[in-house]
Parts: sequence; structure tokens; C-alpha cells
Amino acid sequence: MKYTNDNGKIIDITGTSAASSSFNMIGYTVEGNVFTECAHESTGGSCTVRAECSKCTKVLGFVHDYVEDVSKRIPSDCTVQGKAFFNCACGAEKEEFILRDPTAHKWQIDRTEATCTVDGSVSYNCTYGSCVGEEYTEVLTAPGHNIVIDIPAVAATCTQTGLTNAEHCTRDGCTYATTQEETDELGHDIVEDEAVPATCTQTGWTAGEHCSRCDDATVARTATAALGHDIITTPATAPTCIFTGLTEGKHCSRCDGATVTQTVVAVLGHDIITTGEAVAPTCTETGLTKGEKCSRCAKATIEQEIIPALGHTWVDATLEAPKTCSVCAATEGDKLTPPPVDDGLPVGAIIGIVAGAVAVLGGGGFALYWFVFRKRFI
Repeated sequence: MKYTNDNGKIIDITGTSAASSSFNMIGYTVEGNVFTECAHESTGGSCTVRAECSKCTKVLGFVHDYVEDVSKRIPSDCTVQGKAFFNCACGAEKEEFILRDPTAHKWQIDRTEATCTVDGSVSYNCTYGSCVGEEYTEVLTAPGHNIVIDIPAVAATCTQTGLTNAEHCTRDGCTYATTQEETDELGHDIVEDEAVPATCTQTGWTAGEHCSRCDDATVARTATAALGHDIITTPATAPTCIFTGLTEGKHCSRCDGATVTQTVVAVLGHDIITTGEAVAPTCTETGLTKGEKCSRCAKATIEQEIIPALGHTWVDATLEAPKTCSVCAATEGDKLTPPPVDDGLPVGAIIGIVAGAVAVLGGGGFALYWFVFRKRFI
């Protein structure tokens, strides 16, 4: 069986088990049907014995102990590769190129020194033939004067002129030097002092002004008296039968001081009085319910109401008494009249019959009975 690797090399592994999980070939490592060229790892070897690859067992080169001969070294620069030379104690030699270093320029340097007040510079220009024109410049910043004061300055005030320093620079070649010169007076720097209003308990101040640099040109402030509290009274609210009241309160219109907080006064509740006593109705006269009201308000009023008359409770008339009210004993009409004496019946019998009929039948039943009796016997 043959395989072609990524570099176009044909590898013949006929007779091997390509489907095996893993096996080695000289120079290659195969995993199943996938193989790669071995990245050799050298083991063993010396100046006279070749080393082998620990992964694929391929025989590699000799292993020398090379040391660079620095006296022969050709350094690289910004345009040309360099070269290093190595020797082994056994006499073997080898050479290695040193890559071009694009930063290894050979500079031509032009320097202009800075003065106290003017910047200097350092210019770099590479002189190699193929690198001519590679250049850059560094700025040397002017350090400024190194001042020594010969005569100190005198500061100007609000009303007096002053003097500048007399001084010179100590750097070599610098000619800077000054003499004292008069400076103008400053004039006053007026700062306004704002008025502070008086409060109920604190004094105030009028507006003023002063100079921020001296004690002259000052307009003094004067104190203004404290205002005292401006008391506003909140009237008390009297409680009613159903609403709470409030005590009198006080507060200052300008501040939170001198405050008397209002407190709640409990409700009074109704003061009930009787406006009319109850009158019981009679058989013929109407009555009245009890009347009540609150002595302080129109609420909780119970008006008296008329109770209708009861009317009589009648008991029917008898031979002994007329129709009589069982409640008030009022009478109406006459007693019953006994029937006339019947020849067929003795008077005593008739009276007995009448009394029995009244007792059993009542007045109405007796009347009916008497009518029938008379029809029958008279």
C-alpha cells in the first residue's frame, strides 16, 4: 500500500497493517492511515557516533560540541547579513548566518547645543550605501537661564511703587543680565462685604468693603438690631358635640422659634335634655312619645310624636248594666230590658231563661234567641 504525503513523497507501506492503531516508519509517524513526516528528537550521539530519532529511529547526524570563534565573527548591519564561525574539539567546523539587523545603522551625528532660551538638536543619518537617507532628529530642550539675584526685588503695594530684581545668568556664554526697574503701585483691590440681614434673634450687618491687600480703603459695617419675633396667633377652635377642637397656637412669621403648638381638645358629646315627657294614650285621648334634644346643637333631637287614642274595649250590655268599657268604665246605651211576662210561663221561668241565654250566647245571641222565643211563645 502506498501513500503520498503533503510534500509529494510516496511512501510504500505494503505488507503492513495500515488499519492498525499505531506503528512507526523510519522518518515518518503513522496513526491509522494518516501519517506525518517526523519532527525528529535527537537522542545519543557524539563526534564519532551518529544520533538517532527517539520517535521514528531514523539515524541522524553526528553530535558535535561547537564553540563560536568570535574572532572570525562578521557582524550584520542594517543592509547586510553577518556570519558566525564554530569549531568542535574534534576538528569539525560549521558556519551560521546572522540575520540582517534593520536597526544596526552606522550613524553620522550632527549636534547643535541648546542655549538658555533656544532649543538645540541632534541629527542622525545612516551612512551605509543602501541606507542613505535613513535619518531622524532629537530635540535638545532649552534649559532656561540659571538665574542669580544680585539685588532682590521690592514688592509694590497698593499705594507705593516697587522694584524688580537685579539678576544675571551664570551659564557659560549667556549674556543675560538685568538692572532694577521701578514697578507701578498696585492700587487697592476692593472686596465688597455683603450685608447680613438681621433675624428674629440675631443682629445683622450693613454692607461694607475692604482692600484684600491692606487695611486702607475700608468701609466698616455696622450692626443692625435683632428683629424680634413676629408672632402670629392661630385662634383656638372650640370642640363641639361631634368634632374635636384645638387650643390656641402661635408661631413666628419669620422663623421656627417662639412656636406654641396647637393641641387637640376632645369632643364634648351630646348634652341630652328632655323637651317633653311621654303621655300615655287613653281610650278617648291621644298620647305623646318622649321628646329629647341636645342643649348645644341641633343634632340628636327626637321630636315628640302623637300616639293614637286606644279606643274603648266594650263589654256588651246585660240586664244589670249597659254596654261598658273594660278599660275606662265608660258606658253607652241602656241595660237590657227583660221580655214581657208570658201567660204560658211563669215570670221566674222567663227570667231564668233570659239569664241563661245571656250567659251562654252573649248579648247578640240573646237577642236572636229572644226573637225566636217570642215568635214561638207569644
